[in-house]
Amino acid sequence: MLFSTYNQPAVFMAAVYAGLVMGFVYDLFRGISHVFHFKAFMTGLMDLLFWVLAVAVAFVVLYVGDQREIRFFALLGFGLGGLLYALGISSALRWMGGQLVSFLKRALRKVAHWPFIQRIFR
Repeated sequence: MLFSTYNQPAVFMAAVYAGLVMGFVYDLFRGISHVFHFKAFMTGLMDLLFWVLAVAVAFVVLYVGDQREIRFFALLGFGLGGLLYALGISSALRWMGGQLVSFLKRALRKVAHWPFIQRIFR
């Protein structure tokens, strides 16, 4: 069991962490969409997947930690976690992700010119 006894601060912190994680997942999905230039259908599908994951995480936190009740402080925790992520580390992680994608693109372009790689993919 996630929480052995009902503990409001623990539920609040679990909701804050869940909000932080969902902010990261949102940025991850947004980065993937940006790199692969998805069309409207695929973007909609990724949005649906994000919301299914968000609801599943919220359900687990509320069902297990909040004794199957939706309390204001748990909802406040989700919002606070998302806000902390957006105002805190979101821009830094997006920048690092962009740098990683640029590095990988450059590396793949160099590898694509190796003679044995060209022979394999003729």
